[in-house]
Amino acid sequence: MSIRFPEYGSGEWTALMRSRWVHALVLIPVAWVAFFHNLGISLFEGSEGLYAHIAHEMVARHEYVHLTYVGETYTNKSPFFFWVLALSTALLGENEVALRLPGSLFSVATMAATYGLGAVLFSNTAALWSALVVATTHVFLWYGRRALFDSMLTFFITLAIFFWARAYFEKKGDQWYLASFVPMALATVTKGLHGLVLPLLVLASFPIFVKDLEPLKRRSFWVGLLLCLALIGSYAWLADLEWGGHSLLGKASIVSLTAPSGGHPIYWYLGVMWFDFFPWSALIPIGLVLLLLRDASTSRAAQVFVLTWFLGFFVMLSFSPLKRETYLIPMVPALGLLVGYGCQRMWSFSGENRAATRLLCLLVGVLAVAYMLAVTIGPGMLHRKWNVPPDLFPLWFLFIMIGLGLILLYAVIRMEVPLALLALVAASVFFMVGIVHIILPAIDATNSARSASDQIKTLARHSVDPVHLYTNGWPNNEDLFYYLTIDPTLAWIPSEQSLTEAIRTSGKVVLVADKVAYRNLSQRSDLDLTMLQEFPQWRNKNVYLLAAREKNGRKAKTN
Repeated sequence: MSIRFPEYGSGEWTALMRSRWVHALVLIPVAWVAFFHNLGISLFEGSEGLYAHIAHEMVARHEYVHLTYVGETYTNKSPFFFWVLALSTALLGENEVALRLPGSLFSVATMAATYGLGAVLFSNTAALWSALVVATTHVFLWYGRRALFDSMLTFFITLAIFFWARAYFEKKGDQWYLASFVPMALATVTKGLHGLVLPLLVLASFPIFVKDLEPLKRRSFWVGLLLCLALIGSYAWLADLEWGGHSLLGKASIVSLTAPSGGHPIYWYLGVMWFDFFPWSALIPIGLVLLLLRDASTSRAAQVFVLTWFLGFFVMLSFSPLKRETYLIPMVPALGLLVGYGCQRMWSFSGENRAATRLLCLLVGVLAVAYMLAVTIGPGMLHRKWNVPPDLFPLWFLFIMIGLGLILLYAVIRMEVPLALLALVAASVFFMVGIVHIILPAIDATNSARSASDQIKTLARHSVDPVHLYTNGWPNNEDLFYYLTIDPTLAWIPSEQSLTEAIRTSGKVVLVADKVAYRNLSQRSDLDLTMLQEFPQWRNKNVYLLAAREKNGRKAKTN
């Protein structure tokens, strides 16, 4: 008995590649590696420890509305996301996997919603490309699997747009217009009013661009909007929140080409997007060009819809003085659709359009060079930022990435569009593997807040003198502070006054302090301060083991 494979280019091959079952076989392992592999590494980059600690205090205090951090009221974000973290840790225990699992699940759900949008707007093939882009784009891969708000926010925004697209493009019924406003309300209570403003402006302006105001005349549209506002208002009233404190719209009242104090200029995203959307940022120009050109096989309205989403989000985010790389995450599904449509078109005419082929080959050639530079100079850059070993990439990874770069260059020279696109997919997947399987574990090995916490706790258990954790206000290293407080091996001294009283009572106090607290204590003329040990952390957020006693006529030590 022999197994017959469909011939490349045949109708059977085309049907096979359009099959959703085949797409599932491709996307499921990609999603698993991208969002579930190595979830258990130490929390890092500050915000994870901050949010984990707020959820921890929420559960410890049995207070699920009024949030606190280090005992102080926290009003910068709403409780909704912290409820999700609390539920996850209640089910799985308080650990890194439980804290990151919600973000991973919402990231995979965003992949699925993007796939659905690609199928509704274009085809199953474009849907496959779009979902792959979501899973392998740098900014989404780097932040989507974290204990952060952004993957949850992005999923609700994408789901709202998916529901709206079903109503408009598939004519599934007015109930889908109504349903689209429920995810918008959930996006708003997740992170702020931009969860409503961003998608609503796109969905309201799109009918104007295509000169079809029928959606805006639907009763379901206005009922859905009123329902959304009612849900947001009820939640705000029940939770007693100050929504304006984290609304992108409220912070974008002044638009200028120069940044406000502490901010970024209006063109900032135009520069960082090429790194944050890597590797697919190389295909943004060709995707935009193909969406602007009319295509007889594709709905013109669908092309305008994706352009409105991608460019609309980009413009609105750029006009906000408050800018962060994570704010680009809600653009990734639109990026996926833009690139997915472009790849589908390029694959279908495969060289027939000479101008588009040349543009694609030029962009892919630049990307090939960027890949080979990344694996040669990238380790040095990572070493300077994260102190990881300069030889962190194993030989097998280097050979594969350089080989894929050479294949990309060969495809460019030969102008082989299918080969170039397939090699680009392979390179993006190995780029994903490099981040998740190599870079993140290397960062964890050299900058683990959990490891430093374990060392400190071991010292505390074997110390003759009691060891205290000292903070005076917001901790400089939120991740390490979280690990030191969830297992209360160290007694906590929460203020400078409490520390002074403890020293006067016992004469000497051994304490763990961050860089800011150490510097402030060193400047006190009434203390004799000795550094016993230093625990290096990333971005110079080092932590110190100190001995503090009252000064007896000697100058305080300022090691």
